[in-house]
Amino acid sequence: MRVRSRKAAGVAVAAALAAAALPSAATAVVPTQFIAKTYTEALGRGPSATDWSNSVDYFTRNGCSSSTLKSYGKSTLLSAEFASFGYDNVARVIAGYRAALNRDADTSGLTNLVWELDSRTTTWSGAVDKLFDNAEFEALVTRICSTTSPDYDFGVGAAVDAPTSGTGFTGTQAALQTALDAAGSGTTVTLAGRAVIRLSSPLRVPAGVTLQTVGTPGPSRYAQMARLVRADLFPTFAQPAVVLSPGAKLRSVWVDGQMSDPLRRKESAYNVRTLSGTGTEVSNARLSNPAGATNLAAAGGADTGTACVGNVFTGNLIDAYSSDHVGLSWSNGIAVGCEDATVSGNTVVDASDTGIALRGQLGIAQRSQVQGNTIINAGESAHAAIALDPGRNVGGAGDAAGSSSRSFTGALVRGNTLFNSARAPLSIGIAAGTRAWYGTRALNGSGATVDGNGTGSAGLWAQNGIVVSGMLSATVSANTLAPSLVTGPSSCVSAAIGADVSGRQASGTIQTPYADRPYADCIGDRKRTIVERSGSAHLFAVYDFGTECSLNEGARRLQAMGTRTIKVALYDAARYYKFGACDWSSVPATATPNQIAQTAEYRALFSMDFSSYAMMTYSSLGLDYWLTGVSDAQCALETREMQDLATTLLQSYRGSGKEFVIQNWEGDWAIRGPSRNPDDLPTATAVAGMTRWINCRQAGIEAARTSVASDVKVLQGCEVNLVQRALARLPGTLINDVIPRTDCDLVSYSAWDSVGAAAAGDTAAGKVALTSALDLIASRAPPPDAYTRAALGKAFPRNVYVGEYGWPENATSSAQADYVIRTATETALDWGARWAFYWQLYDNELVNPRLTTRPRNGDVNGYWLIKPDGTRSLAGDYLVDDVWRRVSG
Repeated sequence: MRVRSRKAAGVAVAAALAAAALPSAATAVVPTQFIAKTYTEALGRGPSATDWSNSVDYFTRNGCSSSTLKSYGKSTLLSAEFASFGYDNVARVIAGYRAALNRDADTSGLTNLVWELDSRTTTWSGAVDKLFDNAEFEALVTRICSTTSPDYDFGVGAAVDAPTSGTGFTGTQAALQTALDAAGSGTTVTLAGRAVIRLSSPLRVPAGVTLQTVGTPGPSRYAQMARLVRADLFPTFAQPAVVLSPGAKLRSVWVDGQMSDPLRRKESAYNVRTLSGTGTEVSNARLSNPAGATNLAAAGGADTGTACVGNVFTGNLIDAYSSDHVGLSWSNGIAVGCEDATVSGNTVVDASDTGIALRGQLGIAQRSQVQGNTIINAGESAHAAIALDPGRNVGGAGDAAGSSSRSFTGALVRGNTLFNSARAPLSIGIAAGTRAWYGTRALNGSGATVDGNGTGSAGLWAQNGIVVSGMLSATVSANTLAPSLVTGPSSCVSAAIGADVSGRQASGTIQTPYADRPYADCIGDRKRTIVERSGSAHLFAVYDFGTECSLNEGARRLQAMGTRTIKVALYDAARYYKFGACDWSSVPATATPNQIAQTAEYRALFSMDFSSYAMMTYSSLGLDYWLTGVSDAQCALETREMQDLATTLLQSYRGSGKEFVIQNWEGDWAIRGPSRNPDDLPTATAVAGMTRWINCRQAGIEAARTSVASDVKVLQGCEVNLVQRALARLPGTLINDVIPRTDCDLVSYSAWDSVGAAAAGDTAAGKVALTSALDLIASRAPPPDAYTRAALGKAFPRNVYVGEYGWPENATSSAQADYVIRTATETALDWGARWAFYWQLYDNELVNPRLTTRPRNGDVNGYWLIKPDGTRSLAGDYLVDDVWRRVSG
């Protein structure tokens, strides 16, 4: 049955609400994500452009308060459109809870309210009043009406079992998988309405099989759909929830990633992934809150080796409310690698990366059609609403100007509507090519058409409406985006239409007027180049080259290799740098770090062309004295010595813009004392002692920063190393027991317990292991203050870096080393780690510790960039040739 258009209903609702009394506590805030959620959760669709304009006007005139929010929400839940769905009381309560309380109904809440409605002890209007007139909703109002951000995620609470409706499957994932596997191609497996199937591994729909809800309800009646949900609020598997084999179809099913906290995101935990093939379909589905990088990911022929033909993705309602653009926990709405797909009639709300992306394919023309979709950014900013993405060369340079390696001939982006909140601006409305993301790593496409796209009667706030950069022979015409140009969220120069024609990165028919300017490496804060992020440790080596002090000799070699980022020891210099013409006579074991920093050797180091220095630093009290507690006198001395060091760095190198990080060594080992046994749990005294020790150091660094004006940045990094233990929910970890109780600026991860997951060749597993660990660290790290945020830059809101990673090349095969090193480097940098330090320049581990002569290549374990014979290692070749010298951003 066709329902009455919300376009007309929206006008009536706005007119009726205009008469509502303006509460005294009302503010001028427009709760744009609340507007979008009211539509998606109550009406199972996004607001039209007219609905949006009417709703924004209502809150602009009447303010944001519990009273206006309730009036708005109640009018929607009592509207003729909602009534037309024919919901029973269970479905009404499911939708009501999500619309009013920003969460799923709990079992008792659902049961009790349905009973009241069934027994007629309350009316539907009375039930809606109960949802809005309670302390839980009042607590939400502050977040909904926030003056800083319209985004308030989606509430914690797993999907509960509800009474099902109609005939069809109900049961466990295992039983459903058995039924799907038994179904032949061309047959349908039907799920009961509102059946909830919890997934602890990917549910696989075989080739040619259709999985659907009984009665095939559309998104407007999503509360009647069967629901496939992840089994745990913390994603238990870093794989797609549902995988469609070639020709499989998913119709009228709700797939929910159950993501309530963007810091729990796991990159590859998509909601749905389709494998390349013929006739695959996802239609009239609800896809919500993905736990990973996208809701719907469609593989293409270049991904699987099987041609992708006639795939259809249509009529779906897609949201990513709990993703996070600012925090880099991005999610796409639809990411299509399939070279022959129809993407039409979908609504995507609050995708924080890209609403719809068409991926280029190596050797295959991307000819998919993206038509008639609506993309809304209500609470989350995004890089783009729609992007034609030829991709990038992660390991080196991309396509040269004027050349293209990815064909988009036949690809069409037409008749799509995109609008957003001024509080959730886009970097780019529609991007034809992705040089703005990848700079010199970008591959170029050719032949795409972008025409007839607009904003309806709503507005678009973006830095750029359309950008053509990385797309040749393009046709861009008759688009009516007319954006209000804004500053932030990227460093791209603004224009309604921009194209890099002079730079030979854009050509074809491009609607005028357009600004001819470069768009390269400007999405996000791209001021930090790879060589300012990727570096190496240089300390405690067992060999050197030449006669210069080994501290400086190694640093000069690293500088010549191309990196501008180094990790050194600023402690016990005679032990850590024992070769060459070093004069450590003025720095005995009791020297303060400031005394060490002012030696000729360290002054020479700090004058080199490095932008960042991470320094393993301890006071004259030594490494682990805090294991038995920290006295007031010890705290005062620790604070004073850190203040003295920071003051010297801030003053002596003023004008250089350098960044210095004062850090400890692997704290999970240190807190265990001499044993270094992960199963030896830290004592309560050690936990308290280390916590105080870190805070005493932080106090000294902050005191120096307060008293010395400088463009130099000095920060404290606190290093953890047993994060996989914390992910396994085992006791005795710094990231759980110490770090959250400190004021530390940054958290460093010595990542040895994660990087080995890629050694067997499963690079996906390696990526998941490291990403999961970094996600957990970010969730536990103290929130960065303004000083730290400024030092990190806008592109790095998470105050986390990788302090050590590497692999012993002599102890394993070259293939294993290559898997680990490449996977760890790319994962750390793509995740957004501010720095990633390879361990290390020269090896520090002898196979035979009693060796007294200069080691040969086979005498060390292979933690190196340069071997004892002076040749580069596998890691050295990769980092120098593929990262430091060839990658720009």
